[in-house]
Amino acid sequence: MRGETLAGLLKLAGKFCFVMAVLSFLGILDYIAGAGKSSEALAESMLGEAFFWMLDWQTILWAGASLLIGLILSGLTTEPEAAKSGHNLIVASILCIILTFTPLSLIAIVPNSLAVVQEQYSPDGYVEMSFDQENSKMFAFLGSDKSTPFDVDIMEYIMNDYQGTAQGEYKKYKICGQLHNFTQSYWHNVVLEFVLVDENGNDILRDGEPVVLYSGKDFESDLTVGPGLIGTFETNVVKAKELSATPYGFRVQSVRQATFEDVM
Repeated sequence: MRGETLAGLLKLAGKFCFVMAVLSFLGILDYIAGAGKSSEALAESMLGEAFFWMLDWQTILWAGASLLIGLILSGLTTEPEAAKSGHNLIVASILCIILTFTPLSLIAIVPNSLAVVQEQYSPDGYVEMSFDQENSKMFAFLGSDKSTPFDVDIMEYIMNDYQGTAQGEYKKYKICGQLHNFTQSYWHNVVLEFVLVDENGNDILRDGEPVVLYSGKDFESDLTVGPGLIGTFETNVVKAKELSATPYGFRVQSVRQATFEDVM
């Protein structure tokens, strides 16, 4: 009974090591470890076929552990099934090690490249933006939950100095608008935050806190505006019955865009 238990544990350990070797060979372990590890593995993969010291040692070590366990299992003559599993592990592990010396090992480039690209296009932080009349413009208005960014009447802002105030009272409110980018730069993952105010300019409260409407949250915003282009946005919706007063307008609390760091 003790021999069967030992054989079972060895078979489980051997299978685990072999699975880890396969995951390492495919580059999945580096992908899981993050962009930093994937970037290193990607560079090593490019040179690994030319330099022995840059072989896929991670895969070789896992496969080597699987091979060793297979040798132990194959020697358990009193456990035929365990010995058979040991032989299978030996063959599979040797094959896995041999494949690390072949161009097929470059398959790991796929998940590693994916991890690097994902990190490259994921925001690392946010910085405040400023809007000046020459390089940019924002047209925003407070409307009902049925409003859309295409309801913006730009001439109303220009000719009548409209400030985006509400044109009536609604059961639900949100802010919609357009961003005009006159610069030569991309605005990436822009996040806008507005605070609702009453007719006297006082912040409107909900549960004792100023009501903030936002076009997106950090690391979740998909609002990107290219050079010379127009981006549209709309905020989340708030119910009028939850507010301390009737919304009249808003003040801009924050306009941020994403920053990115080069991971290569």
